[in-house]
Amino acid sequence: MTISEPGEISPLRSIGIIYGYAYEGHCYRLPKPRIMVLPVEPCELVMGDCGYDPELGYAVWRIDKLERVVALDVRTDSLKTLLLDENMPGNRSPLAYAQAMNLAPHRNRE
Repeated sequence: MTISEPGEISPLRSIGIIYGYAYEGHCYRLPKPRIMVLPVEPCELVMGDCGYDPELGYAVWRIDKLERVVALDVRTDSLKTLLLDENMPGNRSPLAYAQAMNLAPHRNRE
């Protein structure tokens, strides 16, 4: 496996629901699963690897910690809640206001 250079995007090859990971010989479980698009194909899981069973459909991705991946945040609710209510004044994050202020055109009153 090769590590992509900083700023270089590796081709994304698979999508997985990540329940946990192993790092430096220790197994960790995530508080809630994450959907990720990964630049490598999944490998076959060894029986009993971190408590996951390959017969239940689990797989592993062997990937370097410096590889670039895409983590997807999936939320479900009504369009009103997810789009309209979140973009009402007072409900936006402070960064949204800062971006709007930075992008606003300059008005010259002469």
